Amino acid sequence: MLSRLLDRVSTFLCRNDAERGRLIDVNRRMRFASRASVLLFLAVALIGLPTFGPLYLLPVPPAAAIFFAAQRRLSRSNRPELLLAGAWLAAELATAAAIVLAHGPSLHLLPALALPTLLVSAVFPTRVAVAGMFATWVIIALTALAADPHLVLSEPPYAVYPMGVLGALTMLFSLGRSADQASRASAIVDRLTGAFNRAALIPRLAELDHLIAGSGRRVAVIVGDLDGFKLINDTHGHDVGDQVLREVAERLRAELGPYMPLYRFGGEEFLVLAPDACEKDAVALAERMRQAVRSAPLAGLRVTMSFGVACAGSDAFDFDEVFRAADAALYAAKRRGRDRVCSSGTCPEANLPRRRRTDVEIKVEPSGLAAPGGQVPPSPRDQGLLHEQIEQARAEHGNWLVHDELEREHMLDMRDRLERVSALAWLSGTAAVIFAVPWYGWAPVLAVLVVAPPFRILSARLRHMQRPEFPLIVGWTIAQAVMGCGYFFVEGKPLHSLIVLVPFASIYAIVLPRRGAMWTAFFSVFVIIGAALVCDAERALAEPVLVAIPLALLGTGCLVGSVIGSSAIDHRSVAVIDELTGLFNRRALEAKIAELVAVSRAGEQQVTLIVGDIDRFKLINDEHGHARGDAVLAEVAQRLRDELRAFDSVYRLGGEEFVILLPGVDEEAGAGIAERLRTAVARQAIEGLAVTMSFGIAATVPGEVFDFDRLFRAADGALYRAKRAGRDRVEVVRPRESELAAAAAAA
Repeated sequence: MLSRLLDRVSTFLCRNDAERGRLIDVNRRMRFASRASVLLFLAVALIGLPTFGPLYLLPVPPAAAIFFAAQRRLSRSNRPELLLAGAWLAAELATAAAIVLAHGPSLHLLPALALPTLLVSAVFPTRVAVAGMFATWVIIALTALAADPHLVLSEPPYAVYPMGVLGALTMLFSLGRSADQASRASAIVDRLTGAFNRAALIPRLAELDHLIAGSGRRVAVIVGDLDGFKLINDTHGHDVGDQVLREVAERLRAELGPYMPLYRFGGEEFLVLAPDACEKDAVALAERMRQAVRSAPLAGLRVTMSFGVACAGSDAFDFDEVFRAADAALYAAKRRGRDRVCSSGTCPEANLPRRRRTDVEIKVEPSGLAAPGGQVPPSPRDQGLLHEQIEQARAEHGNWLVHDELEREHMLDMRDRLERVSALAWLSGTAAVIFAVPWYGWAPVLAVLVVAPPFRILSARLRHMQRPEFPLIVGWTIAQAVMGCGYFFVEGKPLHSLIVLVPFASIYAIVLPRRGAMWTAFFSVFVIIGAALVCDAERALAEPVLVAIPLALLGTGCLVGSVIGSSAIDHRSVAVIDELTGLFNRRALEAKIAELVAVSRAGEQQVTLIVGDIDRFKLINDEHGHARGDAVLAEVAQRLRDELRAFDSVYRLGGEEFVILLPGVDEEAGAGIAERLRTAVARQAIEGLAVTMSFGIAATVPGEVFDFDRLFRAADGALYRAKRAGRDRVEVVRPRESELAAAAAAA
């Protein structure tokens, strides 16, 4: 009976392993914030000894011991969610007991009941956070009635204020949790095809390495490549090519079913890992996928696909070795005429000489976690490639508050998400303030009404501003100061109402980067102390614990909010970086386009767009294999980056296509930059191969609003003129040509 009950509770807390994994990861990130919050409230408890007496401290040490014990055992537990839920319940009951045992103004301690729920609301899914919030409301009401029924019945805001603040913070922390989850999903899913990307492949390989070692189990690797895809892009354009890739991914997923993931390995290459499959089974699966692709036209075109299959031995799984064998089998299928499946065991020509291990290497550390830099071909940047590229990006449009475009976009995205639920959060906090009008007057309500409309107007215009972080933090500072000034006119000297200043600071600890979050915390400390001195200076100085309680809640809210924001942006940084080259990807390009549209509306700045494509790259892959092709891509990317200014961005669209955006540059200057890029790529062999690149250029005219789609079509057309003219050259779209192209497209 007890076992079934625990199973049901566990299922409610975490429905699957993905939720359980996120719980462990976020709890790890929250470790410092959780411990700091507990220590903060322990310090407040000690400060409150003269006010509340020694008895109320009795339940505190056991609750703290249970919390720290649960934290130590969490990573080793099969059901970590039950440990966290048990620690939350113990903390709530101990806090309630402490409040009941306290002497003096014990109802001032009611906000402490919000602490455990705030800590778990950032870790558990929304349904659990909401359930915890309702449970805490009940505990607050019962504790207030048990501690001082006469006071809480004559002055209900003592209990209503903590409930309102807890409701607002729970909703907003759940919002942050959802944003973090969205960032995680975008970090491992290819946005074009919906397949998993290389970042998702790395932990899967670590898992398989652990499962297969010494178990006698097998795993097959299937590598697929679209036949003649380069010709589709060259003849019909990138839009048609993208549609083909999306439909191919859908057909492959339909054959694989829900439990076998599909990985987009780059460009038009896809990869499947088939655990517990022998070579015969894997060949049959690859044959079904091949038939599915050719069964009907894709985007109106007849498309075929070739596959290579290899199977690991039964004693160990070495992905590098098996991938090389499958890759060799794939190109044996290409040489046999395409649209076929070859396996390393049945195709004699697939037995190519063994390449160096570092050619296609994903390192799996003994801890079971993949080392950074997986799938990066040999180069001086190897394992540090992503980190170096992220640091280089921070030189672009950064300042003391926002390091780079990534943090700025994260801030705006979080602000947008906040708008969707902020009405509910504001309602929760404002309802508590309105409820207290008969006791404390209209001053707090008027302060909220003065702040809310202009701040919402400011928030709505942030995406039209070049440096939105500064108006946002200035607007927040003014708003928090105005709400603090409301205490000049409040009636009844209610020091316990200071907690209503906490949610506004905690919210923007999620939204703003770390330095902005620190400012919200420090400024709010100043406002709370100032409001306390204005409201009831004599009592605040005589009983400092009454001010320390809202300050401790503020510290908890800002710490938790900062962790949520940092977790989301950490995953977002992976989501906007191409794993192979370290350049920005399509997701980052979308954010940049939005910025350039806003900038072009505000002034006369021109924008030049360069589209570059490696010449005959398909031939490199076909003749020398994917590992050599990956090495070429990585080196080309580095040469492009080296020739550009620090604030010019290069984006990899997929395969061997790159886009460069040059704000403030006209087409003539853009042509000079493209020529420099072309020379840099061609001047020295890469991996022993002569590599060249062609470029197409288009630019806006002064005063024209930046239209990426139109400009890209024009530059793409110029690129293919360069290809037809012999490759290794630069073609420029003149303004008149661009206008004619736009008119033709409109017609």
